Amino acid sequence: MGNIQLVRQIAKEKLEEYWFAAHDYLHVERVAESGLKICEGENGDFSIVEPAAWLHDIGYKEEILNGKNHAIVSGELAKPILIEAKYDREQIKKIIYAIKSHSYSDGIVPKTLEAKILQDADRLDVIGVIGLVRIFEYGGAKKRMSYNPESFFGKNGRELDDKKYTVDHFLTKMCRLGENMHTKTAREFAKIRTERMYDCLEWLESEVKGLSWY
Repeated sequence: MGNIQLVRQIAKEKLEEYWFAAHDYLHVERVAESGLKICEGENGDFSIVEPAAWLHDIGYKEEILNGKNHAIVSGELAKPILIEAKYDREQIKKIIYAIKSHSYSDGIVPKTLEAKILQDADRLDVIGVIGLVRIFEYGGAKKRMSYNPESFFGKNGRELDDKKYTVDHFLTKMCRLGENMHTKTAREFAKIRTERMYDCLEWLESEVKGLSWY
């Protein structure tokens, strides 16, 4: 069994070297916790999912600064860490595969259960109330407006523009993530979180339109 405490420590150090909106140590901590819950529901191997969760974003700096694929870079950076933490060759192979195939935007459909669980756990963290927090944080870093004041939910025939408005990003992508989860357990969690997200957005619309003052 590998030294997961060492993995956590190194992951924290690397993530703190360069901070970017919504991709910090707290994010990977939540992904690890979600991974545990999904593993319990799907009989997955948490000894593979947990280190993959802690290490899946350690290469994010290279994506922001140099345009490299952070999933691939994270997988490459993970190997010497896993060797140092005394994981065996087969474990390292499975962990790195999960890391390299976790990114939603890459359009990869993972082949192993543990890789599917990691991808599901990562996606769960961009929906629900925590998803709202992260995406507004990310949208601010990308200099997007929070919402379109004339057409909050894309009403009146307005075409959604998720490059300009953060709320539009929820409507075009985040609200549909639950449908594409790989595991039944994650789909159940996602359904609850998606409902919460819609509720929050409806309250937000009522407040920005002056329909609710308390």
